[in-house]
Amino acid sequence: MSLCVPTKPPQVITRVVNEAEFQFDFLFDPLRDPKAPFPPLPKLKHYDPLVPVPDVAWSKEQVEKRQTAVDKWKKKARNYFYNRVHIVRPENDKKKPSKVGAAMNGLVRPMKARAAYQLFEVENTEDLAKDVAQQWEQRSAEVIQKEDDELARLNASRAEKGLPPRAKRDGPTIAFRQKIVRERFAELTAEEQKDFGVRAKTEASERREEYKEAMSKPIEHTPEQRQQ
Repeated sequence: MSLCVPTKPPQVITRVVNEAEFQFDFLFDPLRDPKAPFPPLPKLKHYDPLVPVPDVAWSKEQVEKRQTAVDKWKKKARNYFYNRVHIVRPENDKKKPSKVGAAMNGLVRPMKARAAYQLFEVENTEDLAKDVAQQWEQRSAEVIQKEDDELARLNASRAEKGLPPRAKRDGPTIAFRQKIVRERFAELTAEEQKDFGVRAKTEASERREEYKEAMSKPIEHTPEQRQQ
């Protein structure tokens, strides 16, 4: 998409989305079946922003659905330009890097400290995976039927909203896995549980200090760094 004409940011966003709708109309078409797969990407056509958009006979509901799609893509475009143009300024990052500028160069802000049971899970991944898989296979017929009934109710609700059905999971759910992990963690002694908690906080503190130190240094925006 060509953006050679100097315009204000809101006008740029509108133009980008207008051309996107011109090139990829299936993304905005309120008459498209939401369950239908996306067609192959078409070859780009010549776009003239001065040519008026042809009138389309849509109902009020269809106009609202199309507008929802437009608003969604405008938000995506705004976020893109905001992050690329307004926040990430190499001349500023040479003094003190912005959070987005740092992230684009491999400096990711560390997450909060893990819970003690989460560190236990990380350090015992293989053993816990075997335990989870074994208990998943040993579920009773009653439990399996209950899960099937819940999935059927969920898909019925999704169908009413025009959404595609959810497929039945072949393996353990996240909730099932976390339940087993917490149970195994609870079997540890109080001293062992405390040790995991202390080490989790220590690791998080060390990551924060490393990030803080890296953020205090200038960032050189080079192609090599962007590809790391």
